[in-house]
Amino acid sequence: MSWSERGSATASNVFSRNLGSTLGAAILGAVLAYGLANATDGQWITAEQLQAR
Repeated sequence: MSWSERGSATASNVFSRNLGSTLGAAILGAVLAYGLANATDGQWITAEQLQAR
């Protein structure tokens, strides 16, 4: 790889990592919300219930 291509490779790497972080956080948040909703039959969960688990 030549020096002129190094910037493009670095930008692609950074973009991929940012995209992965964004999608990963969104997917894990959705999984957590789904799990909490099913664990409580759709009712709101309180801080005390989270601490007791």
